[in-house]
Amino acid sequence: MTVSARQQLPFAPAMEQAIVRFARQGKTDDWIACEMNRRGYRSALRPFVPLSLIRTIRRQHEIAVPPPTLAPSHPRLVHPAPNRATPKGAGIVDRSAPAERNHSGGP
Repeated sequence: MTVSARQQLPFAPAMEQAIVRFARQGKTDDWIACEMNRRGYRSALRPFVPLSLIRTIRRQHEIAVPPPTLAPSHPRLVHPAPNRATPKGAGIVDRSAPAERNHSGGP
């Protein structure tokens, strides 16, 4: 059934309440859209809930978008300050060349 406005959908109030509840819990728009689609909701013009609908409802209820969560950064290789007792280049391993292996049983 295609309708011209979201409010004409029979499940519109329940869908909007769920979106508002999830948005206030700090869920991302992507997560909310996936959850609404998983629950079988859809928009007025499409057979799924698009991100634009989540953003529209979030704006209408003046709910801020949660800050993006950044993936933990990769550990950086930090070289210690040069020390007079440490020879230059000590402790740095060249991983670009394969390590030599000691194979037993042959030349």
